[in-house]
Amino acid sequence: TPMTSNSTAGMADMLLGVKIGLTGQDGYLPEMAIIPQMLVPTGSNAFTDEEVLPGVNWLYSWEVCDDVTTGGSTQFLSGVDGQTDDMYTLWAQSWTVGVSLTESVGSYIEWFGLFPSGAETERVQHFLNGGLTWLITDDVQWDIRVGTGLNHAADDLFAGTGLSIRFR
Repeated sequence: TPMTSNSTAGMADMLLGVKIGLTGQDGYLPEMAIIPQMLVPTGSNAFTDEEVLPGVNWLYSWEVCDDVTTGGSTQFLSGVDGQTDDMYTLWAQSWTVGVSLTESVGSYIEWFGLFPSGAETERVQHFLNGGLTWLITDDVQWDIRVGTGLNHAADDLFAGTGLSIRFR
């Protein structure tokens, strides 16, 4: 019997956001920021929702020691059910641990989950990913990541890259 593969490749919709700092770390209280954001329909046919989807992301983190940080994010996003095309709310939760390798290069490992609310066919998904960050300048950071799904509903393998620019 010949082996068959069921895979799809392409670009996902672009996520745009503006990070607004709220607080610095104060003892056990985390550094916090909020990101108003939106998915913009720029992805390949198999990966686009074909409309702008707004959301908000609350970030919190702690510097554990000079070279180790930990933190998470709680997001609420608009989503489109892949089979019914109906809108729903997607809650996303993550937790990460980061380690500085040099002054400009870091690494991280992250768990995140996607929890659809009000979707007819979308299911809860859990993922694990890791990556590297490179602080190109004090205001520009590039990252690469690779990850895997942890349950049946999640994609088996994914990879991505991102660019963050700070405007002062």
